[in-house]
Amino acid sequence: ALAVELLFFGSYAGTTDDMNKAQAQTVATAAAQPNIVFIVTDDMRKDDMKYMPKTQSLIREQGMGFRNAFVSNALCCPARATIMRGQYSHNNGVWSNSSTDSTSTTSGGWQAYQDNDNEADNVATRLDAAGYRTGLFGKYMNGYANTAFQPRGWDRWFATFSDGDPHYFNYDVNDQGTIRHFGTNDSDYKTDVISTHTNAFISNSAEAGTPFFAYVAPIAPHEP
Repeated sequence: ALAVELLFFGSYAGTTDDMNKAQAQTVATAAAQPNIVFIVTDDMRKDDMKYMPKTQSLIREQGMGFRNAFVSNALCCPARATIMRGQYSHNNGVWSNSSTDSTSTTSGGWQAYQDNDNEADNVATRLDAAGYRTGLFGKYMNGYANTAFQPRGWDRWFATFSDGDPHYFNYDVNDQGTIRHFGTNDSDYKTDVISTHTNAFISNSAEAGTPFFAYVAPIAPHEP
């Protein structure tokens, strides 16, 4: 899209100053709204990356690398809540994976995330308000299961249910407010299904010329 606009400005009939201003504005807009593909793997070791040269060259080296990053609460749901909100657990209220992990019934899981009103203001709502097309594909929060609920701020919602042990086959998904079941065929393999829907979202967004944010969260390489 940037190349097309620069070609357009190159044939602009105004003055040189007008053309330079228009070009600068286009470049600034493109730089301010980069497309974002944010991939969250589940229980992956940091040193696994050295066995993934294509992932390093095609994704990490051509994207944004954080080589000195730390997690403040190394549990699944608290970490995901921090990613969504940019807050420590003592600020977002999500301390554990389950609402029954402690004496408080709202200390963990999706329930705590909701009870602390985190769905009202997060990375999705902020980017959506800034003109991005937003999409979540895969795992949302521990405890999110058997519901047609879709949080605000997400234009495309393909959330796999988190109801105990992870499943790569024979699982349910909230697909834009409709619960769909995937069985045991090769084509139902969860990582591939998530990839297919993510690619469609990226292609459709790029075709529409809309900046996009794809939050991609497979359960791989989590056991079993």
